[in-house]
Amino acid sequence: MPVAESSPGAFIFLSGFMGTGKSTVGPLLATRLARPFLDLDALVVARAGRAIADIFRQAGEAEFRRMETEALHSLLRGPGSVVALGGGTVLSPENRAKLSAHGTLVTLTAELHETVRRLGNDNRRPLGDGTATEVAALRCVRTAVYADCDLTWATDGLEPAEVADQLVAALRSGLSAP
Repeated sequence: MPVAESSPGAFIFLSGFMGTGKSTVGPLLATRLARPFLDLDALVVARAGRAIADIFRQAGEAEFRRMETEALHSLLRGPGSVVALGGGTVLSPENRAKLSAHGTLVTLTAELHETVRRLGNDNRRPLGDGTATEVAALRCVRTAVYADCDLTWATDGLEPAEVADQLVAALRSGLSAP
């Protein structure tokens, strides 16, 4: 689905597993497309006044997902933007329907070893302990949901700016990943 700068109401949603580059590539893509950038996780944190890991620990994943859906609905009332989704946002059928109705869903991917490397010792992430086994198990559960998107893009071995440039070209032409 081509995305034209002349359709300011359309959103570009970046989905994918933790560490695939959503929050890093997102601002670069937004700049190239002259659109605002929003990070759904950051919106949840701002509204809750606490870190995602704290929300998970104190209120549980179900409460976090409720807050995430609420924040998504709120941002959809704003101008068309590039939005970095949380890794689990697309797990909700309600969220997937909203995303589909409001824009283009792009799933960023990375091979397991690259994902584990990128995650490193990031203790801000609430799910998984960062080991290859834990990451592989969680990715396995989400693979089918991530595949249900408009465009899938591998980020392995690429700098964030390269990913953004490639996505701009693909989105403008309506092409899919090579």
